[in-house]
Amino acid sequence: MLTELTGSTRWTWITGNHDPGIADHCGGAIVEEAEVDGLLLRHEADPAEMRPELSGHFHPKLRVSHRGRMLSRRCFVATDRKLILPAFGALTGGLDAGHPEIVRAIGGAGHALVPVADRMLRFPLAA
Repeated sequence: MLTELTGSTRWTWITGNHDPGIADHCGGAIVEEAEVDGLLLRHEADPAEMRPELSGHFHPKLRVSHRGRMLSRRCFVATDRKLILPAFGALTGGLDAGHPEIVRAIGGAGHALVPVADRMLRFPLAA
């Protein structure tokens, strides 16, 4: 996250389980979570959190059968107050979007959002 302050850039790093020692290498503020304009940013979703929340950690993927083939695509997982980001790295694994840990983290049912070309496909996830 970047914040523009009087012509200079200030970095704030929201750390997670893959970030030991980041303070020694990158500079800026190191925090476990931050709130920006009413949006809570944290590494892993908190099922008890009622404020709007953006997180990562799970690297969700949606796996579906299409024309007899299993397809796997990175996806966002969303509810009315939570958004879990997909992994952006090519070598990062992924957890099925309907996995019990993701359902627990979002507090129940949600949707998998799969970006495709010029639109976003939406698939319901059961609680």
